[in-house]
Amino acid sequence: MMQSDHNIFISYSSKDQVIVRQIYRHLENNNLRCWIAPRNIQPGQSWAGSIMKAIRTTKVFLLILTNNSNNSAQVMREVERAVNQDLPIVCLWLEELSLSDDLEYFISSIHWIPAYDKPLDEVQDNLQQVIELHLSGQPNLQTHQKPTITAENEKEKLNNQLEQAIRAYDSQNYHEALTYFSALVLQSIAKAQLYLGLMYKHGKGVTQDENQAFIWFEKAAEQGSSGALVQLGLMYEEGKGVEKDEKQAFTYYVKASEQGNVRAQVKLAECYERGIGVTIDKKQAFDWYLKAAEQEDFWAYHIGRIYEKGIGVEEDEKEAFTWYLKAAKQGNADAQYKLGDWYDRGVKGVERDKKKAFNWLLKAAEQGNADAQHTIGGMYKWGIGVEKDEKQAFDWLLKAARTTGYSFYQHSVGEMYESGIGVEKDEKEAFAWYLKASKIGFSGYAEAKLKLAKMYREKGNSYGFDVDPGMIYEREQEAIEEMRDHWNRRP
Repeated sequence: MMQSDHNIFISYSSKDQVIVRQIYRHLENNNLRCWIAPRNIQPGQSWAGSIMKAIRTTKVFLLILTNNSNNSAQVMREVERAVNQDLPIVCLWLEELSLSDDLEYFISSIHWIPAYDKPLDEVQDNLQQVIELHLSGQPNLQTHQKPTITAENEKEKLNNQLEQAIRAYDSQNYHEALTYFSALVLQSIAKAQLYLGLMYKHGKGVTQDENQAFIWFEKAAEQGSSGALVQLGLMYEEGKGVEKDEKQAFTYYVKASEQGNVRAQVKLAECYERGIGVTIDKKQAFDWYLKAAEQEDFWAYHIGRIYEKGIGVEEDEKEAFTWYLKAAKQGNADAQYKLGDWYDRGVKGVERDKKKAFNWLLKAAEQGNADAQHTIGGMYKWGIGVEKDEKQAFDWLLKAARTTGYSFYQHSVGEMYESGIGVEKDEKEAFAWYLKASKIGFSGYAEAKLKLAKMYREKGNSYGFDVDPGMIYEREQEAIEEMRDHWNRRP
């Protein structure tokens, strides 16, 4: 875009670039051309000279008023030039504040658009209309006087906006959530900074940017947000948005745990259990898992796991069951699967009960636990603990195979397609699933490798897959060796 190819100059503080980006994108999506630094400064041109030229050639001067821009010397200089050029000035007022003396001297009578008490989405259309009126040269456009600002109920207002933002986020309305959070971070609301970081981390409503996520987590952590401390720990542990540093991750988990953050306590326990950033200490691991479980039964799963396996404590299946049950009742899918598996097999001192097994496994499966999904598929297929339903069997086996890349689960789907159980018989689909399940090496399922070889010998490449016969032979030989080794290891 050429410097003169614009009709709106946007004056703002660089600290507010997240929300300013939303504003100019809205205007440009509606054919209003904006000039904004540094985007429109051409390579090799001076900053000051480019800004002066842009102000001289613009038709409307848009001031984004926040605490940051209210105290910005650069914004002050831009406003002064706009006044000297006798430009129409529109002020989008995003935060409750008292104008600095310098700004008030220049802009006491301009077109004000208050936006500090409502979501940005609700004022952007009004802003667009006001600018369009200025650009059209409407003689009857009235100048709006500066709004009167009061501090009454400001905290309650911000809390209400934060609640609305979180509701929007939880309901996956990320565009609305972004609008709220972008406004709230201007008020240095730590929870809004945390959520904005999460949106950047996971690419929800914005382009995924782990570096931006890290910046927002740091801002929230500086204000004491334990949730942000956990997120910083995760980023250091995984090396996302920052160089991997497990010791630094451990430090953040300690800080957040000392504030009572239950997720941090679980992560700290994992560090002690697995030696992440600290020497392995099973006793410390148990103690921190216990602190978390005492806060929320959901995390009792880890205590159950420790008692089941005897990690740092004496193995105790009865205690394990008690803790798993606590966690399962609070919706922990891993604990629900454990109970379902124990009832299904009648192990660990639990009396076999297929109906109880089915009920717990179904709860876990509905939460996406792939092991539970596969077991539920088998129970529907054979009518174990539930009325036989081959269609349900196929659906659950397919979910399990799609949830994880586990070759045994992929093989199960292949069998259903090959035999036409719960789904229309389709040898091509069966071949495709056997191909997925027959990965080279230990991760490939031996039975799938043999099925693949058998189908290939019968019909070759007629299924439409361009496969190498040598590869098929190699996988078949692998399967034979695996099965021979298995039988040789038997007593």
